[in-house]
This record gives sequence, C-alpha cells and structure tokens, in this order.
Amino acid sequence: MRNLFLCSGAALLVCLGTVALFAFFPAQPSHNILTKAHELTRKYQARITNGKYIIVIDYDLPVFMPRLWVIERESGEIIVRSRVSHAWNSGVLMASAFSNTPGTNQSSIGAFVTADSYQGRFGYSMRIVGLEDGINDKALARAIVFHARRSDLWSLGCFMTRPEVNTRIIDLTKNGTFVYVHRSQH
Repeated sequence: MRNLFLCSGAALLVCLGTVALFAFFPAQPSHNILTKAHELTRKYQARITNGKYIIVIDYDLPVFMPRLWVIERESGEIIVRSRVSHAWNSGVLMASAFSNTPGTNQSSIGAFVTADSYQGRFGYSMRIVGLEDGINDKALARAIVFHARRSDLWSLGCFMTRPEVNTRIIDLTKNGTFVYVHRSQH
C-alpha cells in the first residue's frame, strides 16, 4: 500500500509539473514582438491587402510550445494560438539558424505577406512572399508555405501546424495578410 501511495504521489508531482509548464506557455507574443510586428506592418502597408489579421511566430520559443498566433488587428484578440514547426536544419528544440538560400532546409525570419491557397503535396496549403531583401525574399522561390503537419515536428522550412489549425489559418489569412516571424539576435 505504501508503494502505491508513493507512486500516486510521484504521478501527482508529474501532473502538477506538467500543469505548471503549460501555465508558462505565453498566451500572446511579448510586447516587444508585437511592437516590432506593428512597425513592420506600417512599413509594408502597401503590400497588405487582407488587413483584418496579423500572424506572429516567435522562434525564441521551443518547438513544443505554442508560438504562432493569429491576432485580430483592430481588437488585439487572439484568434488562433498554436504550435508550429521550424526547419530541421535550423535546430532541434530551438530554431537558431536561418537562411534565405534554396536547399539549406532552414527556416526564414522577418516580414512576409500571405499569398494564395492551393491543394498541393501536403494538402491545403498557402504560399507566402518574403518582403525583406536578402533576408526572406526567396521564400516564394523556396516554396516556403503554410501546410498541415504530417507526423514530424520539423519541416524543410515550411510552417506546419495541425491539419484543423492549418485550415483555419489559411481560411482567415490567405491573400494579403501580414506575417511576422521573430527571432532575437544572439
């Protein structure tokens, strides 16, 4: 009986630790990230034709945490909060290496705008266009897109989410929504 109590106590500690870990997950991007996203939104306003929402991805957070948000611009309401992949060649738990070069299998950061949706190799997908010369302007040529996650946490550079989340993101934001992918400089 004593072993059962100890096992239950250990399980309780694991459960409490898991709850504490999930409580740490940020409900929204930091103030600094939102400020930077809004600055870039103003800079690229002429490219934004679907301005109801903004997508923010925070690659300062590890792959197992929710780090993608779709935010209604006028109200600031979080519409979608989700985990999202990064490229396998950008790092294991944390994305730390980024590229604009085709064939690197690394993620890209910076300012983007969504393009059209289509049915492709990974199902319902959405193209994005990089807005920053030399940083992410080859995203379209690299076929960096939003698409549904298969079984992996890592991609070749695309933004993968659960299928139901992917569909919602694309339906809300295709054709001209601003996307900001953040990573602090180290």
